[in-house]
Amino acid sequence: MSEASDAAPDESAPPTEESAEAAASPQDATPVALGTLAHEWGHFAGARWFGGIAPTRPMRSLFPIFDLDLQNSDPRAFGAMSVGGNPGHSAVVLVALL
Repeated sequence: MSEASDAAPDESAPPTEESAEAAASPQDATPVALGTLAHEWGHFAGARWFGGIAPTRPMRSLFPIFDLDLQNSDPRAFGAMSVGGNPGHSAVVLVALL
């Protein structure tokens, strides 16, 4: 193999059309962010609806948004928390389609 093919790409080169298309715009990021938040709140809702002890956390960072007390919660709450994210982000898609 030649050394030229192993070299790092030139970062000072102007962006190509391909790299410009790969960059996400704010319009692309908004649905992803909403879906991600709805997914996480779906986990929370699933845990709470099945009797889990899941206090929310201070918003110092985006994730995690709550702590499930595994010692004192019903095991069904863990199962519901695990599945709960799927209806959360699916709801965003349904609302967007309506």
